[in-house]
Amino acid sequence: MQKKMIQFAAAAVMLLVATFALVGTFAPAPAGAAAATAELNTPARTGDQVALVQGSNQVWAGTIVAVDTNGLAVPASNTAGLKVVGRASRSQNNTVLNYVSTRKLMVERGVFAWGNGSNAFTQAHIMDVAYVMDDSNVSTTNQGTQAISAGRIVDVDTNNALVWVDTRAR
Repeated sequence: MQKKMIQFAAAAVMLLVATFALVGTFAPAPAGAAAATAELNTPARTGDQVALVQGSNQVWAGTIVAVDTNGLAVPASNTAGLKVVGRASRSQNNTVLNYVSTRKLMVERGVFAWGNGSNAFTQAHIMDVAYVMDDSNVSTTNQGTQAISAGRIVDVDTNNALVWVDTRAR
C-alpha cells in the first residue's frame, strides 16, 4: 500500500514538472513583447459565433447570415446596413408565433458554395468580391445600391453554378 502511494506521488510530481516545462516552453507572448524566439501557444478561435436572431425572421440552415445595425442576425439580403457574418449552421425561426428575444443562432465562418445568381462568374473573378443577392445567391456585381459583400471568391464551379466564397475575407 505504501509503495503504491509513493509511486503515485512520484507520478504526480513528474506530471507537475512536465506541465511547468510545457507551460514555460509554450507560454503566450505578453502584449507589446519582442519578436518570438521560441514556439508560442497563440490563442485561437474557430471563427464561429453566436448571434441573437432579430424578431420576425426565419433563418434557414445553410443560408447566408448577416447582422443588422443592431448586431442581430437576419437572412442576408441587399439591404442597407447589413454585414455578412457567415452561414447558418441550423435553422432558427423567430417569427411572430415563435418569437423569443434571446433566440440564438450559431453562425459558421469559412468558405462556402453559394448559388451563382448572375451566371457571370469565371476563373477571372477569383479573389474579387462576391455581392449578396439574397440569402443563398451571390453576384459579380452590386445588385442595387447597397453593395453588401458576401466575401471573397475563392473558386468557381461552372458545372454546378456554384461560387465558393470566403466569408472571412472582405
